[in-house]
Amino acid sequence: EKVAALDALIEAGGEQPYKLCSPSSSVDYLPLIRDLKPLLGHTHFAVCSKALAAFGMLAEGVGESMATYMRPMLPIFFGLFKDKKVTKAAGLCLDKMFGNVLSFDNLLDKTDALPSSLDEKKERNSLVRKSCLEFLTRCVSRSGMYGKKGDLTPLHAKDISVLGCDKLNDPDASTRKSATELLVALLGCKNEDVVLATKTITASLEASNSRAFKALLMASKPCAPASIESSPIISGTGQNRKGVNERENPTRNSKTKVKAVTLLRSSEPTKNATPVGLDSEAQLPSLEDSIEYISAIGIPQWSDDVDDGGILAGLKSSNWKQRMGAINKLTFYYDSGDEHAFSTIPSIFVCVRDCTKGFKESNFNVARSLLEFFSAILGAHTTIKKSPETFVSNAATRLAVEKLNDKKLYESASTCLFSICQVKEPHITISHCVKAINGLKSPLAHEALLNWLKLFCVNFGAAALSNYMQDMLTWVLKECDEKNIKVKNAAIDVIGELHSQLGPPFEAFVKSKDMQTSIMAIVEKAMKDRPFDPNAKDVNRKIKCVTLLTSGNTVSSAKENSAGSDGSTSFLSLPKMDLIDSLGNDILNQIVLTEGKNSWKQRKEAMDNVIARLSKCSGMLSTDHKAFNSLKELIAAIRSRLNDSQSNLKPLAARAIGSILSHTDEQSQAKIGKAVFPSLVNAAMNDMKKTMRDAAISSLTSGIKRNKLDGGGTNLLSLDVFIASMESELSDAALKSAGLADVLFFLAETLQSICSNNNVALK
Repeated sequence: EKVAALDALIEAGGEQPYKLCSPSSSVDYLPLIRDLKPLLGHTHFAVCSKALAAFGMLAEGVGESMATYMRPMLPIFFGLFKDKKVTKAAGLCLDKMFGNVLSFDNLLDKTDALPSSLDEKKERNSLVRKSCLEFLTRCVSRSGMYGKKGDLTPLHAKDISVLGCDKLNDPDASTRKSATELLVALLGCKNEDVVLATKTITASLEASNSRAFKALLMASKPCAPASIESSPIISGTGQNRKGVNERENPTRNSKTKVKAVTLLRSSEPTKNATPVGLDSEAQLPSLEDSIEYISAIGIPQWSDDVDDGGILAGLKSSNWKQRMGAINKLTFYYDSGDEHAFSTIPSIFVCVRDCTKGFKESNFNVARSLLEFFSAILGAHTTIKKSPETFVSNAATRLAVEKLNDKKLYESASTCLFSICQVKEPHITISHCVKAINGLKSPLAHEALLNWLKLFCVNFGAAALSNYMQDMLTWVLKECDEKNIKVKNAAIDVIGELHSQLGPPFEAFVKSKDMQTSIMAIVEKAMKDRPFDPNAKDVNRKIKCVTLLTSGNTVSSAKENSAGSDGSTSFLSLPKMDLIDSLGNDILNQIVLTEGKNSWKQRKEAMDNVIARLSKCSGMLSTDHKAFNSLKELIAAIRSRLNDSQSNLKPLAARAIGSILSHTDEQSQAKIGKAVFPSLVNAAMNDMKKTMRDAAISSLTSGIKRNKLDGGGTNLLSLDVFIASMESELSDAALKSAGLADVLFFLAETLQSICSNNNVALK
């Protein structure tokens, strides 16, 4: 019966991903949680598993509002790992909590969180410790991919690294293995600051636990020599071919083994050296080693004479046609899908780089061949959906950016950049492009990259820029101030395309920047000419990053992760203003000043200053603890002016309150509404002057409408507060008031608007 009841509860949650109503005066999840909690200790595993699934549904469907209830229950959830029959269900439940309800701060809290469950003195069950580490590893791997609370910062990385390093000394072998996988996940993060923070902690292992340090180094950084080692020539999987290779060419086989060992040893870090990424150019083999290795692999025509079309001889030739021919043959080699192709990439990269002076060819025919050579390598990675080594993507990006301004090479360079973005995180590629272009003074190069960037936004979607969006926008806005008209126009086109996809958050970010009036006017015109398209996030883009698709993070899900359901864009740091701090502390004294004949003028001036300051706020008001307390004091002071002895100040006070409400988030809006809605409703119904009644209605409208940066639409939390306030003000006298009809019409119009939008929560 309990299992059937829990199944009915989960089914009532609807389709996944779950979307449930937020807690409010009419929606209370506490009784349900109280009923579910005892079931976690039920003796039958099916009941316990279903209860965990119900908690996961609440975490995913309601979100961070559940933190108050679920955070104290973490020790209970972790403790369930000791039962093998519910281990999987507990893991799935915690996975749904992370990012939606729980953040790394919650998980790493030293009181009744992961540190306590990982301490073998407190938790003697090794399965619990192992499962907790596996859960933390999944959190690291999926950080920032969904939810609003899953971001991984360098500070979090340090704390997690300390936990991981400590668990490398755990008495249980499986726990030690899970700790190693956790540290590998941190070292494999896309955020370079997180990796650097992790390395500062794991560096101590070189002295204290050298075996674990070497294991981390090899597991987290696949390198060129590792690719060589994994090839059939020297790997265990190639033993079946060993006899054949020796019979065909015994000299070549023994030579290859010796050279492979040499390359592997050359990749090991020296004792006093700082560890370097194993896929960086610093870890590549020398030219001599590379040539010998490729000769042993047996690429067709590699060692032939230049007259016979030899590739190595052609690369070393001073004749551009022979160099171009050799590079074209290597391009064909990677297009052909040879079984040794991937193991040869580091060595061939070294040969081509050193023979073309670091890929800096002045002849455009050879330059085009180089671009096509990189596109072929990247195309091979696209086929198997694998990210290329960093040295490949960085070199290809630099070359493509440098050649974009050449009309003869634009198409090849553009194709190469798109190929990189298909197998490497697009925001990383764009950041490298901007870094490369800043070293080029030619206006043509800047114009070409801006034109390509617009094509990128069309083909990939602006959401693909993710965490680099803010820095990229800063660079584009800087280009808008260029004297060269073509560069300026290209930057304006990018601004227009981005605005059409991102809308209000983008506009707020742009307006928060300190720009010349003339430049701001041009930018505003560009945004006006390309209005926001709410359907842009649903467009199926032509090109996608295949490596993100294989990791479970599709472009569409990237959009959902970067753009919330309310339409806000989390990868743009929207400006927030501390209103009291910007106005000065004297503003409160001026608003409540009543002494003297001319005190009303100071009250009027103070409220005018509030409205004027808010009109210049392009983002939202800061509502952290200190700022919100100051804001409540300001609201209380202005509320007292709704009954000012000077009748002309009362509408001004209502407008000031409305301006404040329109610049706050939905939670703060509802909290402020509790303080001001009763007074506004009373004024809207009972004030003798229509100007005041209209101002009160206008302020109420601002109080129940979410800011467009917060998603727009009706704020249901504020609407609940308004209805309660209206009910409290409905006295016998109010039923006969002149403004009651206007208030009721306002309420009916609001409810009609919600119903027309098929709001599920209202139903």
